[in-house]
Amino acid sequence: MKKFEENKYLKYLEEFVDLFINSPIRDNSGGMGFNHSYFTYYVIKELRPQLVIESGVWKGHSTYIIESASPSSDIVSLDIDLSRVVYKSKNSKYFETDFNDINWSSINGINNSICFFDDHQNSLSRLKEMKWWGFNRAIFEDNFPTGEGDSYSLKQIIDQTGHPRIQLSRKYLPKTRKKIKEREIEEKILNKFYYRQSMIVKPNEIDKSGLNLNINVIQEFPPVFTGDLSYWGKEWEGNYSKLENLIKDSKIDNYPKFKEYLNKNESNFDYGFITYLELN
Repeated sequence: MKKFEENKYLKYLEEFVDLFINSPIRDNSGGMGFNHSYFTYYVIKELRPQLVIESGVWKGHSTYIIESASPSSDIVSLDIDLSRVVYKSKNSKYFETDFNDINWSSINGINNSICFFDDHQNSLSRLKEMKWWGFNRAIFEDNFPTGEGDSYSLKQIIDQTGHPRIQLSRKYLPKTRKKIKEREIEEKILNKFYYRQSMIVKPNEIDKSGLNLNINVIQEFPPVFTGDLSYWGKEWEGNYSKLENLIKDSKIDNYPKFKEYLNKNESNFDYGFITYLELN
């Protein structure tokens, strides 16, 4: 069982700044910013697993981060659309499919592995799939707070609030009457076939009970730095409450490379409650 110590969270920060700046992805819009990239790097570097499963490749920035953190690790990179990939790693095997469509018994290294999920899928389904195949460690890059996001998150499981619509975040809802109507029809169909789909989840207590039975560690990382408002434009309170920023004014002079980067790129510090967990 691994629980990371907060007083060591920043041990790789200065070396990471150079690595982040030199990412082969010059425009990673729609992908990870600094906070999530750093903690992905931190966890992988601390664990040095034999195998990393990357579910959700986008342009390849996360592949670059994983490979840089542990060059000796094998990587399996999954995405349902690999046409957008800019950076491909020689250490990775690529599959244009979903995590639940792989015969993992044919892949070596599962006993010393970690899954990295940035695929906007039902988190509870992912945990069940992990358990089925023998995976026990994972990073969930998006752990949406209650009332946000396009997939059922760990926080929503714990809050027992379900995921009652396809998209909860107001900023991403359809804008035209036609699109709004199409979404309403989609949601009616999903609700009609509720027990045969995993996108819409009704509020319930059962999922939390199952989570508690199967988890040894669940650890949400704080942001290195973030502004006064969340990614969703809300203050950091209520459902959006977070741990304190790791970098405070009194500390920043201890990290000169980070300070220089922050002064030039303060807008690149989105944060979505990146979370590590271990199954028992």
